[in-house]
Amino acid sequence: MTFARTVAASSVLLLGAVVPAAHAGPEALVLQVSDATVYEGAAGTTLASFQVRRVGGFTGKAQTVSFTTADGDATAGDDYVATAGTLTFDKKTEVHTVTVAVNGDAAQEPDEYFLLLVGGTGGGDPEGRGRILNDDGWPPS
Repeated sequence: MTFARTVAASSVLLLGAVVPAAHAGPEALVLQVSDATVYEGAAGTTLASFQVRRVGGFTGKAQTVSFTTADGDATAGDDYVATAGTLTFDKKTEVHTVTVAVNGDAAQEPDEYFLLLVGGTGGGDPEGRGRILNDDGWPPS
């Protein structure tokens, strides 16, 4: 029998039951996502690099999680390029790098941020903050 169930980000699905992440057990994948800070530049793109590190859930089996970017006060398409995908952690993989392109511009504006969200984990810190530093002068006219 196959079924699908939506669970809260702070929970995991184990044998069909929703369990709070704090009680998910040692087999639940636990990740930490680093923050990234870049200067936006006046043109082109600059890459913001996030490290996604497995800190728990060493089952010996490959485990796959999804990731996506989300707007903070930076806007996808304007300030950065929306990015999504999957990461697979096998028994030898402890760290993946996810890069997000940040769009350069000459606008005088405050620093901005966006988020890298990682789903399908049993806890940890599955969110990284991408900080885009303004390098075009301040305050804007």
